[in-house]
Order: sequence, then structure tokens, then C-alpha cells
Amino acid sequence: MNPQNREIFEIFGAEMNSKFENIDESIYTRKVRAIIVDESGQTLLIQPLQYKDGNWTFVGGGVEDGETALQAVIREILEEVGIENFINVKQSESRHLFKFSADEKLRRGFDYDGQLADIFLVEVANNTKVTIQKEEVKDYCWVPIEDVQNFVKVPAQLKVFNDAIKKLYQSGSFCSATPF
Repeated sequence: MNPQNREIFEIFGAEMNSKFENIDESIYTRKVRAIIVDESGQTLLIQPLQYKDGNWTFVGGGVEDGETALQAVIREILEEVGIENFINVKQSESRHLFKFSADEKLRRGFDYDGQLADIFLVEVANNTKVTIQKEEVKDYCWVPIEDVQNFVKVPAQLKVFNDAIKKLYQSGSFCSATPF
């Protein structure tokens, strides 16, 4: 782990969390999503193996027991796309809450009610090398931030992306390539 990322862990990684969260008497498995943007405003998207051609998403995955959301997102980025150097990592106030139907829970054998994703905006240098995890990811692409809506087909993911990007860019605490 590079020294800058170690510092991020030391600042934000002290509190440990469970991989589940209770909200209104429902149990949600915790996930993280990384909106990875380079200095010129290109956004990294991945195509997981189970996705149909033409459907893309953001790097992410489950929070493990004993991990903070920040630790989980950094681990997922390293695992899925091999990136270990970051210019900036910011957690968005936006979270994605998805509640499963009773039929969906039964069909998939879940013992929890849905998923709750913490969203992070991660800035990397231009020309950052990507090495995909072939066991989970079939492809990746860099697209201009304003074209993400043409690649991400899940409306809820697109809404979370738009909310997170807008809030983080408007705060003035992120990348120089501002689309808004």
C-alpha cells in the first residue's frame, strides 16, 4: 500500500463496522461503490462477468466484517481494477438503498432484506493503469463524465451517480474537471 493510502486508512479507518446495518427493523448488507474519475474527467466503468454486453457499472462490492466503508472501497478498487494510487477519496452523503421483495429474497436465498451502498468519489491521475480481476470483471472503459448515462443502464445507480457527483463537485473539494 502506498504511503498516501496508508494515511487515508489511519485518518478514516479507526472505526470498525459490521457488514450488516439495521434500518427500520430491516437488515441490509453493506456495500460500497467507487466513482473513479481521472484528472481530465474521464470516469472508469467496469462490466462484471454477469452483466449483459453494453451494461456497465462502477467498481464496488461488499463490506467485510471489521471493515469500514473506506477500507472496503479501497480493497475493492485494488481487487477489481488494480488501482492503488489515489489523488483524493471522498465519501458522498448519497447512499443507495435497495430493498428486496419477499419473492426475490426467497428465490436468491437471502437472509437479509436488501443492500445499502456507500458511495465514494475517487480521483486518480490521468493514464492510471487498470488491471482487471478476470474472475469478476470482463471489461473496463474510461468515458467522459457527461457520457456515463449512456453506459450505466440501472436507473438507481445512475441517480446515485448524478447525486454524488453533483454534491461533491459543488462542494469545491474535488477534481478540476467539473461537469456542472
